[in-house]
Amino acid sequence: MEENAKKFGVIISNETLNENMFSLDVENLELSMKGIQSATAKRANISLLLLFNSVELHDIELSSLVDAFIPLQ
Repeated sequence: MEENAKKFGVIISNETLNENMFSLDVENLELSMKGIQSATAKRANISLLLLFNSVELHDIELSSLVDAFIPLQ
């Protein structure tokens, strides 16, 4: 999964992984886009199934650099 994200300039770092049968639970992850620290998330759940994939991010905090460019509403 991280290799596919790298193609788009997205790096996930400092994460703790817990693998389940059909999903991956990730804690305390940092997201960087094109070399710029963009956000942190306390928890993420990634499900990769045959017909359906999902990514849930919880307790997201945007960096001040990204926050200035993304409208809140």
